[in-house]
Amino acid sequence: MANPAALISPTLATTLCIFHTSLYVGVLYLFPSTRPRAPINPSDIQRHNDPNYIRLRSRAVTFATITSLLVTLCIVKNATGLSWLVAQEEMGLWPKVGLWGWLKEVGMVMGLVWWLFMGSLWERFVVGEGWRWGELRQDWEKVRYSWVGWKNIVVGPVTEELVFRAAMVPLHVLAGRSFGSIVWTTPLFFGIGHFHHLYEFYLRNPARLALGVIQTLFQFAYTTMFGWFAVFVFLRTGCVWTVILVHAFCNYIGLPTFGRIHNQYEGVVWGRWVDYVLWAGHVAGLMGFYKMLWPLTEGREPLMRI
Repeated sequence: MANPAALISPTLATTLCIFHTSLYVGVLYLFPSTRPRAPINPSDIQRHNDPNYIRLRSRAVTFATITSLLVTLCIVKNATGLSWLVAQEEMGLWPKVGLWGWLKEVGMVMGLVWWLFMGSLWERFVVGEGWRWGELRQDWEKVRYSWVGWKNIVVGPVTEELVFRAAMVPLHVLAGRSFGSIVWTTPLFFGIGHFHHLYEFYLRNPARLALGVIQTLFQFAYTTMFGWFAVFVFLRTGCVWTVILVHAFCNYIGLPTFGRIHNQYEGVVWGRWVDYVLWAGHVAGLMGFYKMLWPLTEGREPLMRI
């Protein structure tokens, strides 16, 4: 989609984004089996990690995801007059550059993200008793055999990116909005979509509402920041599956550690130098990310040209 004149109204695009967000979150509260509840017995405290609970909620958000994609697909097809298949490509659901071209772009984008998380990767696989590649096998087994891992690495990234990127961003492109406007504003729906976690926190911790508000605002901040990058990459590469892989990796690696870590691992022989190397990795990661952001996210078939 190369900067078309407005084919739909910005109001329609925004309204549909509100619909997609409400559906994705609201479907979790439609049925008692997927709705969070106040703990009745000690086992309910960890209900969010219960395999059956995760499986039911995964089905619910899958239904919401398919519905949102179909709604946006119909809008794109009717507004552009394209075939169903080409309309899907214009939504970023399939790479236009072929498998090998897409893998090359994935490698570039993931290289950028790995560089950004240089410090975190060093901490995860090097600090302590040396190279800990065995953790990769353990983490892979968690994804294969654990519903918690499946939720965090597969279901969450796939459904969230399909809804908040593939089903939303093309609408704003059709509405004729600028590249910068789309990058800065559409991730707000992604951040707001996490506000319901405050309600879930309150049900489990009714006496700690202030802490829940702080956690929710912090989550809103970092999910929105990630959304800025995700939308940027999506618009530049034109394929949502690239962003899904980035999202899965970020969920896997977690937020960076900024405190002292030299006393958290066995076998550390560098003492406090471990902390200095970690911070140097964070700084180098940020500098490299800033310098290589544009070159490494340049796709041959972007969703929107600048």
